[in-house]
Amino acid sequence: MKKIAVFTVLPMLSAAFVVAGAAGPAGATVGKDSCPTPTKADVARAAADTMDKPARGSDDALNGVRVTYIPKGFLAGQVRVEPKEYAYQWMGKEDTPDKYRNLWVRITCDPSLVKLADLRNPSFDSGEFVKSKKGKVGGRSVLVQIPDKEFRTFRYVAWVERKGVVVSVTVSQPLFADLDKVVKGIQVK
Repeated sequence: MKKIAVFTVLPMLSAAFVVAGAAGPAGATVGKDSCPTPTKADVARAAADTMDKPARGSDDALNGVRVTYIPKGFLAGQVRVEPKEYAYQWMGKEDTPDKYRNLWVRITCDPSLVKLADLRNPSFDSGEFVKSKKGKVGGRSVLVQIPDKEFRTFRYVAWVERKGVVVSVTVSQPLFADLDKVVKGIQVK
């Protein structure tokens, strides 16, 4: 039950779970050897649990990350800043698991994460790849969370973009067919 609770409760997380600036120094520069970090404004929005209506677009959701394919139909979005992680979640209006539209793109900054096998260690702040398999999604070599009874309404994949920089994507059931396009379209600066 723990894994599904992480994703169904995500929109309701309070500021108590947000650690301002934990993903890295706010406003830090982004470059080929660094990890994308939140801006000062993103840290403040996460701490205040501020919802974006409408959701942000491909160029402004995450500092240092471009998400070139975002399925249509999202009504709101929210930036997340957690220890080691920086994420944006796009949300729809339906609240039943089989209809709920949810896309979550997350950047994890951890110098110990170098290869796919490293992602099997439970070092993420939310979600895990302990039960996973290697696969290809969007032309990338990824770890795919093996769905179980509790996780069947989501697909969760991750890859090492470069040493210490991991990208993970979660989509809800209505977006399963879009996962390949979303993953292919993510560009980390």
